[in-house]
Amino acid sequence: MLLAASGVILVLTGILAFGSGAGPVELLLFALLSIGTMWRFYADVEFRLRLNYKRYFIYYAIISAGYATGAAVFHVTGRWEVSLLLRNILSGEAVTIFCHASLPGKTIAMVSTPQSSVIIGYPARYKGRFTPKAMHLISATAAAVIIVGTLG
Repeated sequence: MLLAASGVILVLTGILAFGSGAGPVELLLFALLSIGTMWRFYADVEFRLRLNYKRYFIYYAIISAGYATGAAVFHVTGRWEVSLLLRNILSGEAVTIFCHASLPGKTIAMVSTPQSSVIIGYPARYKGRFTPKAMHLISATAAAVIIVGTLG
């Protein structure tokens, strides 16, 4: 399934290449980024369902290494891959807006995803039965945490 999806990504990259004016290096990096992201999200779900903490640690260590590599490439080249794609398709102004608008969400996701994965993993492996009363209590607690977290 993942290999078929990787093939679809490669075909879509080829279609993008036809009309974007992006060079072969940008297209190759885009394809690798897309395939790597897809495999990353698959691994996230797989390790979350199994609650394999050792593999989960390795998974996030690899992601951290990827972020460090991306930061090093940015330091040397002064460009992010997504920025290259947006610049070729739209404009430099669009890149600036995208980077500034997406930074808070990406930062929050980097911090909250590991915790939420573990928190969600426990109920997913629970062998008992949730009663309607328990589900109402869980939902009310979650709503209260969201409201308090949102309002600060």
